[in-house]
Amino acid sequence: MKLEGIREAPVNIAVFYTPSNTSVLGQNSMPETGEYSVACAIQNIWLMARVMNIGVGWVSILNPDTVKSILRSPPEHKLIGYLCVGYVNEFYDRPELETLGWQSRKPLEDMVHYDEFTDGPPSVMTN
Repeated sequence: MKLEGIREAPVNIAVFYTPSNTSVLGQNSMPETGEYSVACAIQNIWLMARVMNIGVGWVSILNPDTVKSILRSPPEHKLIGYLCVGYVNEFYDRPELETLGWQSRKPLEDMVHYDEFTDGPPSVMTN
């Protein structure tokens, strides 16, 4: 694991979500969409950084309560992500978890379903 990235990265970003005290369109039936929107914003940061040859690492082993305490975050703020941002020596062709044998890539056919979820091969979409 590359935990030294936390100290070596020139920029560390803690990304929080704060629930609204008022009704928010789209969150009445799915309140978690606010958190999903923050996750999408992180994805957009990541994609833009990559275009600029800047690396982003999402640190997922930190205790959110510890981070909130260190940063003196208000209790209603929820830590969604902790990012390390900086220039890297290279970008890999394959994810490091796969290259190092930590986790293998899942076959696309196991992840894409048509019409319904199945345990077997995808069905053909019909009209």
